[in-house]
Amino acid sequence: MLTLTALLGAAVLVTAQTETAQTVPTQPETAQPETAQPGNNLALVGEARLQVLLWEVYHSRLFAPGGRYQPDARPLRLEITYLRDIDSAALVKQTAKEWRHLGQEHPSQAEWLSLLAGLWPNVSEGDVLVLDINEGSSQFSHNGETLGEIADADFGPSFLAIWVSPDTSRPELRRALLGMEP
Repeated sequence: MLTLTALLGAAVLVTAQTETAQTVPTQPETAQPETAQPGNNLALVGEARLQVLLWEVYHSRLFAPGGRYQPDARPLRLEITYLRDIDSAALVKQTAKEWRHLGQEHPSQAEWLSLLAGLWPNVSEGDVLVLDINEGSSQFSHNGETLGEIADADFGPSFLAIWVSPDTSRPELRRALLGMEP
């Protein structure tokens, strides 16, 4: 049985032509509102589904003030609905790998990875992991339950860069999340 770690590791060896990030309709199968929470000004910027080879991994949605992503705008929200079971260690390992791909180095990265290892649970198909980026901190929740906060203003943008940086390993997913034309 293949693990997600093995699948994601294999994806690095696969050319961009076989790895796809597919855009999906604005109302996914698990219809959710296009605003992140009642009473806030966050609106859907874009959404995408990550598929590695034949396996669907997750459906992601990005929310920003007025539905327009600006890197320095706050609050921001990244919502990921998992389409398969993944253990937390694999999520942390993939985060480190994506930061290396981006060439991101931060003095707190090792500490952040350690915090993530303690915060994130194993996820199951249908679970939703949310990152809320606010001024000065970022908060994670899992299926609506708060997991914890990372009180470092640099963490949120560094983590979100995995998806929205021009240098991301998944440019099609980036374009869809940012609401850009393919």
